[in-house]
Amino acid sequence: MELSSFLCIFLAVYRVSAETGLADEFQPSVKASCVGGTMTIRVDTALPFDGVVHGPNRTEPGCSVTGKGGLKTYLKIDLGVPAGLPGSCGVKYNPDTEERRVAIGVRAHNTIELLEDRLYVVTCGKAGFQNSRNEVSVVQLKVTDGFSKKNTVLEGSAYTLRAEVLNHDPNYGILVKRCFAFDNSDTSVELVDDRGCRTQKLISEFSYDDSAGTADATLHSMFRMPSSNRTYF
Repeated sequence: MELSSFLCIFLAVYRVSAETGLADEFQPSVKASCVGGTMTIRVDTALPFDGVVHGPNRTEPGCSVTGKGGLKTYLKIDLGVPAGLPGSCGVKYNPDTEERRVAIGVRAHNTIELLEDRLYVVTCGKAGFQNSRNEVSVVQLKVTDGFSKKNTVLEGSAYTLRAEVLNHDPNYGILVKRCFAFDNSDTSVELVDDRGCRTQKLISEFSYDDSAGTADATLHSMFRMPSSNRTYF
């Protein structure tokens, strides 16, 4: 089983104007996540979507997907493809912030360009905040065996789920909220609710070390999601 330790979602920021009757109805929501070497673009629409979602070059292999009449459409980009090669889809990587960014077109029709088509720039990377030193502190979530980070684990064994603030500022505390496990099929299990309370006996309550900027919970028995051999936190 392979685990990815971090997921961050940013929303799109650019909108294309429209003058047709479909404009008010075609208001897609776009989110991006980077997990396990894959950038997943998720497009939610209020009405069944039969259009196309694509990167900067619509004809580039692996960089577009056609809707199948659903309300959720996914475009998956392989982050292992080097920049500039076919299949990289124009993803830009910033080594300083560890963020990835790509321009995404969401078109209402799969062959015709319309005024109501939308263009977005989506970003995913590490979640950070500005601390009292005017520096950026980054929050990292990882699975450990008590000593080191683990990317592969043994089902049924016990592990520690650690949230850690890198470049920690003692003036700020940490509280783990809305923690969940999920897989590539969008199946998820909530572990901690939005109040910071655990909702499953799969893990212990988080214990906090404010001086170190860490929070640890015990995964009593490592589990996997029913339809995948990969589990992400």
